[in-house]
Amino acid sequence: MKYWINILVILGVIFLIFNFIKNTKSDSKKKQELVSNKYFTIAKLDSIKDTYDSGKYTSLIYRFYYLYEYHNTLYHDSSTYRREEFYKFSTNKRNQIINKNFPIVISTKNPLNNQCLFLRTDYAQFNLAFPDSLKWTEKLFLL
Repeated sequence: MKYWINILVILGVIFLIFNFIKNTKSDSKKKQELVSNKYFTIAKLDSIKDTYDSGKYTSLIYRFYYLYEYHNTLYHDSSTYRREEFYKFSTNKRNQIINKNFPIVISTKNPLNNQCLFLRTDYAQFNLAFPDSLKWTEKLFLL
């Protein structure tokens, strides 16, 4: 009986490792496509919701919902951030950025592949300088 339990545990670990590698490759391909076919436009932050990620550890995350248009089609998408990336992100602070415009990078091949640029780290992913026009947001996100 113990032998079969060990086999099941080993198979479970192999399955988890395979899924991790598959997801990492998929994310890498999406990022590469986005960098290779990038198009910049503006997104309007629609709402921010806090929810729980039930991954390996249950943790609070913020989901930023935004709207953007590409070729006369309106899209609605979201970006997720861990709570640790923010400090005292109160409802008052959230309300100050709702309905504000932010740059977004979208793939010309697949407009659903996108990254809205809210934080300095978002810009760093694309080797872009954080714009002076958005420095006011750092006071809301990071303080």
